[in-house]
This record gives sequence, C-alpha cells and structure tokens, in this order.
Amino acid sequence: MRSIALVKTSPPGGAPVGKRAAALVRLWIDLFSRHDILNSASAISFQTLKALVPLALFGIGLLGTVGLSDVWDGQLADGVSRQLTPTAFIAIDTAVQKIMMDGSPALPVFAGALLLWYASGLVRACIGGMNAIYEADEQRPLWRRWAISFALAFCIALAVVVSVIAVTTGPRLVEHGALHALLLVLRWPLAAALLGVAVGLLVHYGPATRRQARWASVGSLVVVAAWIAESLLFSGYVGSFANFKSASGALTVFLVLAAYLYTASIIFLVGVQI
Repeated sequence: MRSIALVKTSPPGGAPVGKRAAALVRLWIDLFSRHDILNSASAISFQTLKALVPLALFGIGLLGTVGLSDVWDGQLADGVSRQLTPTAFIAIDTAVQKIMMDGSPALPVFAGALLLWYASGLVRACIGGMNAIYEADEQRPLWRRWAISFALAFCIALAVVVSVIAVTTGPRLVEHGALHALLLVLRWPLAAALLGVAVGLLVHYGPATRRQARWASVGSLVVVAAWIAESLLFSGYVGSFANFKSASGALTVFLVLAAYLYTASIIFLVGVQI
C-alpha cells in the first residue's frame, strides 16, 4: 500500500518544488480513486447523521435526569435561537423543556440503546473504509465483526458524551475561583484527548489487519487536529455568513450539516493513511 508517509522528498538541488508538489497531488488523486475514499466518506457521514438524533435525545434526557436542566437555558438555548426562526426555536424549546421537566431515566436508557445501535453501524462503515485503504481482506466471522463494532461504538459514544459534558457542564461544578478558571481552560484539551483516544481505538482495532499503535496515535492526532480546524471554519461560516432564519435558509441547515459531516469523514479517511 502506498502512503503519504512513504513519499520521499528530493534533496536540495533535486527536482523543483513545483514538480514535487505535482507528484504529491497526483499521489493523493490516485489514493482517493484507488481506495474509493469519497464513497466511503458518504457512507460514514450518512451513518453519523443517523446517530445524531439519538445522541441529542440521550444528552437532553441525561441532563434532565441528573438535574442539570439549566444547562439548556443558560448555555445552549441562546445559541440555538440565534440560528433558527422563532417558530422553529419555540417548537424545539418546548420539546426540550418537556423532556427536562419529566426527568425520567426511561428516555436516556432508550436513546442510549438506540445510539449504540446506530453508532455500531457508523463503526462498521469506518471499518469498511479503512479496509479499503489498507487493502485488507475481511476474513473475520460476522459475529466477531459485530462484537468489535459494538465494543468500539460504546467506547466512541462514551468519549463523545463525556467530551460534551466536560465542555458544557465542567465549569459549572465550581462557580468561582481559580478552579473554575482551570476547568474553563482544561475542558477543551480533555475533550480533544478523549476524541483522540476514540479515534486511536477505532484505527487500531477496527480494520481486518490490526495497525501498530504508533500509526494509530499519529493518525488520531492528525484527524482530531483537522476536525478542530474544520469545526472552527464551519463555526465561522455559520456565525458570519449563514442565515437560517429565512424559509430558504432553514433548508440549508441540513446541507451545511451534511457538508460538515462529509468533510469530517474525508478527513478521517485521509488521516488514517498518514
């Protein structure tokens, strides 16, 4: 398998920079075509989109169950209201308030089980994409593939949920003082580290041919760093240019979300090749 890590740069006085750049571009085009990255990214982004609904329900239900319903009113509702039409926000806010007031553990349990099911499908889509990249033949029995996908899905879902909780509720554990400032700063590195561990586990244990730990760690670092950069770019676009309050703008919410997930999937598949 050819990888970007195997590209050798010419010594000083060798091939011009332009030729080396052209060779690098040709290599990436060949890798995209040969490993069917775009189709694999479509499958991964679709599975991710399906998993977002139970993830949102699980998060909202969990906040209501543990008595942190003020997180929605104090941190999340204002940002959502600025991006949606008043009618759409009222409908969402009403549904969230009802879930928060109920506080029953039934919804988090049901949404968690549904999240695990959809996340396992996402993991299997990632495994298929990585097998194509690593040119590995899938010879594991069906029961083992499904067991691995559910185990990895649980780890990934746990990392995502803990990351979201750390970012949204971590600083609320201590309202004032140096510890509060420390939690404000550390929540983002903690979230990035958890996502990096989740990606590393997926890259190491998911493919039919197990990767070395050092490759998994390098790939996960690149993927998480690129995801952060992508999130900042999309956040800047949504905050500065996108207008979801008009009738036509509301329809673009799904287009922007789909584009974000598709780009993130491509980043993942490119990162695991490094």
